[in-house]
Amino acid sequence: MSTLWIVEEPDADALTLGGDPISFIVETAAPTEVSFAYTISRPTVAADTIVLTPYAEFEHTLTTLRALKVSSGSCTFTVSVNGTPIADWNAVSVTTVSQDVDADGGSPVTVAVGDSLSVTFASVSTALNFQVSIAGTRIL
Repeated sequence: MSTLWIVEEPDADALTLGGDPISFIVETAAPTEVSFAYTISRPTVAADTIVLTPYAEFEHTLTTLRALKVSSGSCTFTVSVNGTPIADWNAVSVTTVSQDVDADGGSPVTVAVGDSLSVTFASVSTALNFQVSIAGTRIL
């Protein structure tokens, strides 16, 4: 929704153009929610922690792990904000069956400006061709 303001200044001494009172219109756009994803793809998986972003430049939310799987083997996968695992994304079992996993019981997880975001691979058993998209939204 946009906001439309029409402003008129009746006091000609305060706001004029060539001696005539000025009327002007200011229009502001409503905030827009935009979807995006951090996408991770690894041909081979080793026990490791990877920092996706050490400093979030803008506030955003994380909502769903999408198409989480490996082509063979297995591992666990954890997503953390500032080193703290996200409840429903802590040690998620990854197998050859693609799965979507919502964050925190379906509630989006907020990543604030300045937060770090990392992922951890553990309990790796010959896992190959790991893939996931970490879906999220932000307001523009």
